[in-house]
Amino acid sequence: MPTGKREENLCRDIMLTRLRAYFASARFGIDCHPEGDYVNDTSADIRLSYRDEFELPIEIKRDDNRSLWTALRAQLIGHYTISPKASGHGIYFVLWFGNNDLPAVNDGGGN
Repeated sequence: MPTGKREENLCRDIMLTRLRAYFASARFGIDCHPEGDYVNDTSADIRLSYRDEFELPIEIKRDDNRSLWTALRAQLIGHYTISPKASGHGIYFVLWFGNNDLPAVNDGGGN
């Protein structure tokens, strides 16, 4: 079993595999896609979609990513949840590997 931090895309792929297996077995009609395309040529890490009627973008960041504190507003809200099929919804998923190497808070908030 790994003891260190894993790469973000590897974690995304593992999560995507598990989501696909779950939704396929539950027969919800939900599809899971990596790198879902959104406005301004941007892409969320994962896009869940339900029968091409609704979509849920998921943005993933490791705990040591320099944009950890800003990506929620700048990426997820700014680019992905504005999609008409997302209706303002999305998930910000942080891969938390401990308290070391956290980037400084730079979103205007405090600790």
